[in-house]
Amino acid sequence: MLREVKRLSDERDVPIHSHVLETRLQAVQAQMTHGKSLIEYLDELGLLGPRLTLIHAIWLSARDIDLLGTHGCSVVHNPLSNMKLGSGVCPVRRLLDAGVNVALGTDGMTTSDTVDLIEAIRAASLLHKISGSDCADWLSADEVFDMATIAGARSGLMAHELGTLEPGKRADIILLDREAWGFLPHIDPVRQLAFAGNAEAVRTSMINGRIVMRDRRILTVDERALKAEFAEAAAGFWRDHVPAMRRGAKRLEPHMREMCRRGQGQPVAVAADPRRSSPIA
Repeated sequence: MLREVKRLSDERDVPIHSHVLETRLQAVQAQMTHGKSLIEYLDELGLLGPRLTLIHAIWLSARDIDLLGTHGCSVVHNPLSNMKLGSGVCPVRRLLDAGVNVALGTDGMTTSDTVDLIEAIRAASLLHKISGSDCADWLSADEVFDMATIAGARSGLMAHELGTLEPGKRADIILLDREAWGFLPHIDPVRQLAFAGNAEAVRTSMINGRIVMRDRRILTVDERALKAEFAEAAAGFWRDHVPAMRRGAKRLEPHMREMCRRGQGQPVAVAADPRRSSPIA
């Protein structure tokens, strides 16, 4: 199947996005199944290249990182989801130093409970400061802002269309309230966005030149009706499906726990500790 994915990507010049090495268990499973890391396996299939974006990419070896950089791959860092699920921390600095294009994401509503990119910017700007005492290795607000904008465009092979504000590109723009508390006084807007701003400061949104929200009022849909429809559908789902899903999950839980326990006992070669647990000197 992966060879067919590669064929279609080559033939149509379209990007490939794949969730890879989010958990320790995935790294263990790759060694058991293929006798090599997932990155080495993808390299063997010829999938590594600028069209490939790996989502998460936490449990990476030093060789994995070198391969991703050599082939010009992209990685999407999802700090909120990774912290919620306890997956570990992506070695972003190591990836950037190797020449990997690192973008910023929110994963999905079922894993991080939000698609708020400003929250993701804040999380990424803070999280990597716990990884060591050398502040030169920390991610700056400017780096994270680039991850959220132009690096994301590169990962989708769309850097020529969006990701920066310049003539010839799509007018994908959000306007922030300069009078929001997080931006007072006006000193460094990128740092203030990362450390003090929030989504409430977004006043107007434009997609490809079309205003879709003005003064926090959505113009393309009836927001109140949509919320009511969502609430009704969610209530029905919880009533009609969740009890059976929980019973099924309860039956599987012991087996999943045993699988995780066995996986924890297997050695995994990683370039940086994804759990960020530093020894006490």
